[in-house]
Amino acid sequence: MKRVRIGGQAVMEGVMMKNGDRYAVAVRKPDKDIEVKVVDYVSMASRSVFFRVPIIRGVVNFVESLVIGVKTLTYSASFYDDEEPEKAGEREGGEREKEKKKRGHLSSRKERTMRR
Repeated sequence: MKRVRIGGQAVMEGVMMKNGDRYAVAVRKPDKDIEVKVVDYVSMASRSVFFRVPIIRGVVNFVESLVIGVKTLTYSASFYDDEEPEKAGEREGGEREKEKKKRGHLSSRKERTMRR
């Protein structure tokens, strides 16, 4: 039976999948359309015999996974750069109000406890 080596990770509003010599990123854009990007990738381990030595191979695979992960995460985040500041401001304002209410609630609870 042939081994299938597929791996992946979650990215913002999407997924990245890698198999052998290529990886694909699928991201849901703010307009609900799905953008798919497929990239051919040649591993360092396939370029040189030195990178196939067990300890070296593990380090190389780790670094390659980290680089691909950051690239795909950055790619997926690029679709949401413009939208986030508006939502973040709204969230902060809403959280501030909740925090004020919570503090008021806690202080009144403390006052009630102190009165007893």
